[in-house]
Amino acid sequence: MKILTKSEKKELVIKLYKDEKTYKEIAKMVRISPRDIGKIIKEYTGEKTVFYTKPITSKAYSLLLKGKSPTQVAIKLDLNYEDIRRIYSQYLSLQEMRSVETIYTNYKDYLPRILQIIDSLKSGEITIEELVEFCKYVQDIPTLEHRRAELQHKVNILSLKTDPS
Repeated sequence: MKILTKSEKKELVIKLYKDEKTYKEIAKMVRISPRDIGKIIKEYTGEKTVFYTKPITSKAYSLLLKGKSPTQVAIKLDLNYEDIRRIYSQYLSLQEMRSVETIYTNYKDYLPRILQIIDSLKSGEITIEELVEFCKYVQDIPTLEHRRAELQHKVNILSLKTDPS
């Protein structure tokens, strides 16, 4: 068996690639690694090898999500004060947006009424104290409804007794 030169191996890899052989088949026939085959084919096809590296901001967000402090993130990623401050501020802003999304998803049917209450507070139609007092009664609504129904029933009975017709 003849030992092939580097350029002969390259030519053979390209020929086998054109013949639609798999990397595994080419590797077995030419006796080179699939990684080297990939390099040869990429060079032949003109593809550029792109190495993806996660942006530093994404790495920082990921660490913050895992509970690392801004100081720990700055040390781990070798960030200066201004950079970690900017990234942490963005992170907090994004987290707030996540909270808003959660609120919207879970409570969207109630939002118009909640916003009306907020507008009433802002305009001074009701005070915070009045809203707090109202909230105390919210828990009693079922009891109050039941009591109202009882009283209405008594009113109806009294109306029948006093009705001359």
